[in-house]
Amino acid sequence: MFGGFTSVTNPRLNWLNLVFALFPLLGVAQRTKAIHVLMLGDSHMVGYFGEHLQRYLHQKGSFHILSVAIGGAGSYTFVAPVLKNNCCGFRIRRTWADDSIGFNSPIRVVSGSLVASKKDIGASWSRNLDSLLSYWQPDLIVVELGNNRIDNHLGLIQKIRANRPNSLIYWVSPFLRPNLSARVAGIQSAIKQDRNALLIKAWDLAGHDTLSSFHMPSAKARKASERLASRICDTLKLRHRDWLQFY
Repeated sequence: MFGGFTSVTNPRLNWLNLVFALFPLLGVAQRTKAIHVLMLGDSHMVGYFGEHLQRYLHQKGSFHILSVAIGGAGSYTFVAPVLKNNCCGFRIRRTWADDSIGFNSPIRVVSGSLVASKKDIGASWSRNLDSLLSYWQPDLIVVELGNNRIDNHLGLIQKIRANRPNSLIYWVSPFLRPNLSARVAGIQSAIKQDRNALLIKAWDLAGHDTLSSFHMPSAKARKASERLASRICDTLKLRHRDWLQFY
């Protein structure tokens, strides 16, 4: 005994003490591992709402985020053999977990247009969802579809599961639109047998939206997307606490 401390000479005990001392640090390293997020959406995601949602998710967790948004899209748009800009524009955005993105920083747009071109999109991953899923290998897939029409939601789930059987799917509900109950029921029917798919409520975020390509002015979209990002991350905390950096 010296100065209130016991000298330990057993090498095994020294090794165990080192492990216990480092354990909290190992836990932090695990929690801050970047998670791959893929977002699939329609013109809401093309516009301000999608840009702000990506910004707020970036700020809340250690996420690599790839967003593919196609104006006028439904589930069939993403199930089709080739992804096309047929209606009214598209945006592909990508952010890395270590990017420095402030409150007003622009989100990196990989490619995009605000008018229809009838051309294929996504040349870097062969222009289809199968290749996109193989390329990005998402841990979490955020789907924002169903505002335009109820079509082939089950087909989209099946295509995702053929490539990513264990990834989480968070399906953002339609906004406040006519026939909302039927729109929501169509999504619920498609995901009800999938234990890793959840519906995230969004119809109360922004009130009635317009049919313009950006739908919401930037300030309104910012508020709505911040609330949605919180709902997504709060849900993750309940199911996968180690996925997030807490702040």
